[in-house]
Amino acid sequence: MRFPIARHLLIGGYTDDDPRLKRLPSWLKEAYLKDIDHCEETGSKEDLEIHRIKRGNRGGLYTPDNIKVLCKKRHKMHHYKEEGCRKR
Repeated sequence: MRFPIARHLLIGGYTDDDPRLKRLPSWLKEAYLKDIDHCEETGSKEDLEIHRIKRGNRGGLYTPDNIKVLCKKRHKMHHYKEEGCRKR
């Protein structure tokens, strides 16, 4: 089970569609980073960020099933790809 601490905290009254989870609360970010202390793609332990797999503007929330812990570089890469950007 991914993110057991975060999942336990979310059970305390927050649901997947709770509007309070449209933005990542600091307590939840700390819980995610305590559960997974490295980038899930590169293994790096520096500059960790929380990435929503399904973007917020498409209804994605900060729930355990919709997030990944990524290093800053990999996080930027994901958003670069999603926007369909190309280097010129």
